[in-house]
Amino acid sequence: MPLPSPPAGESMPVWLSKLYHQADYATIVQVCSGTMVTADIASVCVLAACQGQAPAKAKTWLSRVAKTSRDTAAARCKDLGNIDLQSN
Repeated sequence: MPLPSPPAGESMPVWLSKLYHQADYATIVQVCSGTMVTADIASVCVLAACQGQAPAKAKTWLSRVAKTSRDTAAARCKDLGNIDLQSN
């Protein structure tokens, strides 16, 4: 099964954001698992993993979130999926 990709003319961050707002967390996790997670998509990857109860993936991707936003992303993950990304 091929990896889903954004429609022509739409950037990856915009597309993933739309998927997040449609609650399509599984597709986001699949895409983030199959691509290099960069700072511009890391937050949505983390939050989708939290929503989808994929803590190992969320922890991996958290390191790619901008340092200034990591605490916020971790707190949001705790709120959304009761996943503590700041523990070992």
